[in-house]
Amino acid sequence: MPGDITPEQERQIRDFVEAKLKDADIAHGFDHVEYVVNMARKIALREGADLKIVIPAAYLHDLVSRGEVESFDLHTGESVALGERFLGDMGFSNAEIEEETSECWVTTQPTVYVS
Repeated sequence: MPGDITPEQERQIRDFVEAKLKDADIAHGFDHVEYVVNMARKIALREGADLKIVIPAAYLHDLVSRGEVESFDLHTGESVALGERFLGDMGFSNAEIEEETSECWVTTQPTVYVS
């Protein structure tokens, strides 16, 4: 495995996202994020991906609710910007943040189901 996220890092990210989404729309609340994180972890482990990149991106992909922005298509960009600041404050490197940012944009693509 290229990299791993520590339990403490994941807890910090999870707590931040859960607090941010406490009033989110019903379709993109924290239960949605947990589903995305679980699926991302499953795929990452199967493919040998870097969990330190994939897991934060999965948590942060819908950080800004669609109701907080002027139009539906802006929420991913706003989520990325807020996530970048948060991960920078946590001590993630610029390279890690850039990779996580690209992973957040991937979540706007069609859904892939893994059995």
